[in-house]
Amino acid sequence: MAHFDLAIAFKWEFDTDMVSLAESILQTRGFRTYIITLNNLDETYHKIRSRELTFSVLLDRASDEDSWFEELPKILFRQGTYIINRYTQFTNKVIAKAPMHDILLKNNFRVPYTILLKPYDKKPELHIADADFEKLERPFVVKPSYYSGAGEAVNLFAHNAGDIHNTRLIYPDDQFLVQKKIYPQYFDSRRCWFRVFFFLGKVVPTWWDDNTHIFTIMFPDEIEKYKLKDLYTITRKLSKLARLDYFSSEITLSEEGGFYLIDYVNEQCDFRFRSKFFDGVPDGIVIEFINRIGDKIEAVQKNKPSSIVPKRLR
Repeated sequence: MAHFDLAIAFKWEFDTDMVSLAESILQTRGFRTYIITLNNLDETYHKIRSRELTFSVLLDRASDEDSWFEELPKILFRQGTYIINRYTQFTNKVIAKAPMHDILLKNNFRVPYTILLKPYDKKPELHIADADFEKLERPFVVKPSYYSGAGEAVNLFAHNAGDIHNTRLIYPDDQFLVQKKIYPQYFDSRRCWFRVFFFLGKVVPTWWDDNTHIFTIMFPDEIEKYKLKDLYTITRKLSKLARLDYFSSEITLSEEGGFYLIDYVNEQCDFRFRSKFFDGVPDGIVIEFINRIGDKIEAVQKNKPSSIVPKRLR
């Protein structure tokens, strides 16, 4: 039987750099890593089922994207592997904005004024009272509940019912949110819009311009200077609701002075490197994520039965 500390399953071509760096960092820490792609998936399934291959932890970056990978986390979970961001029925509620919006309201999170619309396929008619339209103000935002990667099918400058209708037609089988547009404060000419990461218990806030999609590292003295500690409080509270090992959230500090959750829970963070892509995540943040995975492996193995062979004996 071959045992590896970490398996990484991935499909997206832009995950390659992150996976390569993860192998380099974690192998330096003494961990054995195993990569699963479509090229070796069948062979891996066979070895897992025959117990020729076991893992302490699986980082699943594929089952949400490709049905061929769907059984992988399920089989490994039954065999005792810890799955990072294991999908459950509750996960589907968390990552879809419409049901998550209701969960957030019940738990006293500040979110934009929102009108939830059923999928166009089920209810094409648009019935929004004039008073509700007035609360939205102009322009307002229209975005899908589930299919919203990279801002796809998001209209940030909607003005009327026709704009809502046309945006809903992009994904007629998805619910849509119609939201009041939130305008941020500015600190020293810097837009108060943030992308906050949650990495296996650690909160990592960044400056993130929603217009340019460019990240900027946030330093500890800025937290104090601009009174941004609520970013930590909001994200930790959100992590308890989301029940995910890692995710990112979009938060802004409004002109009126309140922190608003804008994009609630992104469970598959985009880890393209800033050193290669203008809108990528700063490389140091990706390194932080990888090291947190290493810490998780150690924690999992510490609590595992002695049937898993310690690294020093391999």
